[in-house]
Amino acid sequence: MLDSTQTYQTIVPFVGPLAWTTLRVVGYALAGTVAATGGLIITFVALQVQRIRTAPDQIPWAGVERYKVFPKLRATIASLARDREHLEVAWERYTSTNKPFTLPNLLWPLTILPPSEATWLISQPEHVLSVNKTQDDVMGLAHLGPGPTLESVHDFSVITRDLTRQIPACTMEMFEEVKHSFDAHFGDPEKGSDWQDIKLMKIVESSVLDVASRLVVGAPLCRSEQYRKAVSAYITINGFTALFVQAFVPPTLSSLAFGVLKWPVFYSRWRAARLFYPEVECRVAALRDARYEKEALQERENDLMQWIIESAAAKGDPAEFDPKILAHKLLLLNLFTIATLYLTLSTTLLTLLSSSDAADILATLRGEATEILPTLAQDPTATRKMHAHDSLIRETMRYEPMSDTGLMREVLSPSGITTPSGTFLPQGSHVGVSVRQMQRSRGKSADDYQPFRFVPSTASSELEVEASKPPTAVQVSESHLSFGMGRHVCPGRFFAVNTLKLMLGYMVLTWEFEPLKEKAKFIQIAGASIGSEKTVVRIRRRVAGGRESGDVVEKTSGESQVTG
Repeated sequence: MLDSTQTYQTIVPFVGPLAWTTLRVVGYALAGTVAATGGLIITFVALQVQRIRTAPDQIPWAGVERYKVFPKLRATIASLARDREHLEVAWERYTSTNKPFTLPNLLWPLTILPPSEATWLISQPEHVLSVNKTQDDVMGLAHLGPGPTLESVHDFSVITRDLTRQIPACTMEMFEEVKHSFDAHFGDPEKGSDWQDIKLMKIVESSVLDVASRLVVGAPLCRSEQYRKAVSAYITINGFTALFVQAFVPPTLSSLAFGVLKWPVFYSRWRAARLFYPEVECRVAALRDARYEKEALQERENDLMQWIIESAAAKGDPAEFDPKILAHKLLLLNLFTIATLYLTLSTTLLTLLSSSDAADILATLRGEATEILPTLAQDPTATRKMHAHDSLIRETMRYEPMSDTGLMREVLSPSGITTPSGTFLPQGSHVGVSVRQMQRSRGKSADDYQPFRFVPSTASSELEVEASKPPTAVQVSESHLSFGMGRHVCPGRFFAVNTLKLMLGYMVLTWEFEPLKEKAKFIQIAGASIGSEKTVVRIRRRVAGGRESGDVVEKTSGESQVTG
């Protein structure tokens, strides 16, 4: 056997070079990481300095007073966490005198116009103040969109023309998915009517994804775990890529950056689209068949996929009629639908459960759901009578909007543009309004949360009812800007509100919610308000007469009834 000295002499010649090589590899890796991180930081700072210079010089900045060195740059970086604070302080200081101010933001400095100029803002033509340009920049649609052209990507006429008109025809299908999805995800069914803790944001996300996907790809694919994971990955990778380029890449190099970074996005999109692409291809082939127009016209599917296919066929452009393009458009619409429903539903629940009157609010909603939901099979338009639910949705969007700012435009006019108050906005600058402050400063007790603020009063005559009828959740105005306003108002708001009523109604009818002991926390990220994923809510399934609440049974008259 070798003694210790011989062993040492045998191993050292091999261990020495190996250790040195390992140290060099680790050193190179660390040096590369430090260099890459430093390069990103330098690029980020340089890009922010460049964007700061695009803001109008004569307009005061919010949030710069506390900094003496590089005040605008430091305020811009701080806006990631203090955007709302900057907005509230500047609103109090400048809006009282009807003056604009610049809100620091990581994407671009945003000129906030006073409320008196909101109508002027939305009246400007697209080639002067562009909505599409800001959307393209934030989402990278020119590089990550489905194509074949940007004009095609911006075409949401199928939502306005077909989906809104077909809401009654879709209501029972969506309600079926609401029941299936929430039963599958909302709490542990094995615990029955026992109280249990759930992480609300995560469960709402899973449930909403299924419901939103039912509209786009139908059942049973919308319930597939494979499709759910593929769509979630696509949304995450697409959003991260677009924001990374916007934050770290100069505009002159963005095309090059997207050319490299788009491939993970395209791969994730392919993984999701391949699951329903054969169905799209089959329908496209059927529509191309001359016999389709004769025998099968009345038997064709009546869903979003079919409407998009027929809309593309009507344009007469072969590129628009490409099954791959159509599948990718469906995914983009799925993304928009999921985002709207998820943010609105989660915010509504958290705000409601944080209210001191949560128990009474839930009881009122439950009573309305018990009355209306059983009638949907006979009258799908009955959701229009869910006034308490509608008021709750509108009030939540008024009190806690998805974004603190809105109506954002970029100045495209080479000569710039001058506002009615005389403020000059140069080409390349961005402009908008403070949605949160505008909505909380109009009307009686505007800064208070009153869920049933917009419930119609019980007047003595139909004329009095019509005269005193409050606005609904889909009606936009300068005091309700969450869906936008003007030509670019959200086209899917009618479907979104209708679906939110179905989800809220079924939830309060089927589960009991324990009000939160402390007000729910919202994370403020660059002006967006998102509920904390750590928020835990206690729920239990309601039981009435030995039957689980939410079950649909048949009356002897043939009418369906939801037990409660």
